[in-house]
Amino acid sequence: MVKAASSVFTPAKLAKSIDSLSTLKATKPTKVTTFRRRVWGACALIPEGKVSTYGAIAEALGTSPRAVGQALKVNPYAPCVPCHRVVATDGLLCGFDGQTEGPKMDKKAKMLKEEGITIDKESRKVREKDVIC
Repeated sequence: MVKAASSVFTPAKLAKSIDSLSTLKATKPTKVTTFRRRVWGACALIPEGKVSTYGAIAEALGTSPRAVGQALKVNPYAPCVPCHRVVATDGLLCGFDGQTEGPKMDKKAKMLKEEGITIDKESRKVREKDVIC
């Protein structure tokens, strides 16, 4: 399910999205760094009804998927910055709010389903057609 980064995460769109974060109210205390703002800005560009991957965001920002995941784990702007719309490169729902299983993962699946994303019950993967990069 690996796709090249598309026009979703262009520098101009990222800059505008990052600037718009200043208008949001944080829902939890988090140290805000330049890197985290870049990740959250990219995440904010993912439209409802679609998901992107940690890898696609990492590629657009010139970093690693793991670093993207760590920044999203402490996202203080959820759900306005929709970190639930980020999945593993293979489409797997692999983490949410610092958890990899249990009620928080169920919440992520529910949120995606409410946005029209189909998730395979056995594999817990999203359909490839729902992934943008």
